Amino acid sequence: MSEREWTGKGDARGYSWPQFVAGNEARMTHGAKSERRWRPIADRLAEDILVAAPWLARPAFRGALNAWAKAEAQAHLVGVWLDEHGMLDDDGLPRPAATYALRLDTAAASRRARLGLDPAALAKLLADFSLAAGADDVLSALRAEGSRILAQRPPEALPEAHAGAEVPENGDGGR
Repeated sequence: MSEREWTGKGDARGYSWPQFVAGNEARMTHGAKSERRWRPIADRLAEDILVAAPWLARPAFRGALNAWAKAEAQAHLVGVWLDEHGMLDDDGLPRPAATYALRLDTAAASRRARLGLDPAALAKLLADFSLAAGADDVLSALRAEGSRILAQRPPEALPEAHAGAEVPENGDGGR
């Protein structure tokens, strides 16, 4: 070695770049794998959905609700990144983020269904809870949501069985 022996610290040319500090995002692409980026979005989604789906406030739903919110938040971040950068790279090949987005969208859709957040899943959830013992409060919340949805539809959009029928205020289907 020369007069200045390299100690293995820093660059052999006598200088080095400063270490990255906490919070540095230089290598981050979409941020979907960074809890710092997806957590605030997921927390807001989990909070906001309780207005539209009050049955999810039960402790039994907490884990599934958090998993859904995380998948939705991550899918959002990747989607925004792909909107800005495109689905294809400079060579015309799909970006790895496009495949990741598909996986996240699939996970989010599956978790939405498990929570009763699409019409078919809501109907299945209603049927399941109507048979479950001790689920009266959840069933009442689901019925109330169904009644609210029916009340907001114009009469011509209702099936014949419901056209002209009054929707009970308490959402219990008249029971």
